[in-house]
Amino acid sequence: MKRKLVQIIIFSVAITIIVFYYLFLNFSWRKEEWINRAQVARMLVALKYDLNTCESILDEITLENIPEDVDMNSWYAKYALIALDEEWLCMRANNMFEPGEHLNYGDLKNLMEVFLADVVLQILSFVAQNERENIRKRQAEGIAAAKARGVQFGRPEKPIPDNFNE
Repeated sequence: MKRKLVQIIIFSVAITIIVFYYLFLNFSWRKEEWINRAQVARMLVALKYDLNTCESILDEITLENIPEDVDMNSWYAKYALIALDEEWLCMRANNMFEPGEHLNYGDLKNLMEVFLADVVLQILSFVAQNERENIRKRQAEGIAAAKARGVQFGRPEKPIPDNFNE
């Protein structure tokens, strides 16, 4: 559980870094430092999944239209397919992934909407799971204490009537 929470936090920090990177691009970074769509896909997938999970996810992906410009032998192919399947990145208007292109504001908007919604949902489910575990633990402690006091649980037995077999 703690590992999952750490991954979620790292994931959130990465998105924040991407946002600030693009918001303040003109103030402190050079043009040569831009990040392209393939690099973003790799970063996002690496933050959310480990390498073994990536391979199993690729087996489950059923993209109807794999973009023609995604070379299946390239380093970014698995990352691009996972990012497209998770809808973190979308294909461009010409139905191409365009891995070498820089992110635009539409990509960033989609990334923030889908990705952050996913992160928030994961955090809420983590909190809910912890709360369920705490409730079960307290309930078990209460039942054990009641049994130690001799409390009888359940519905009291009713005797079978004499004419039951008739």
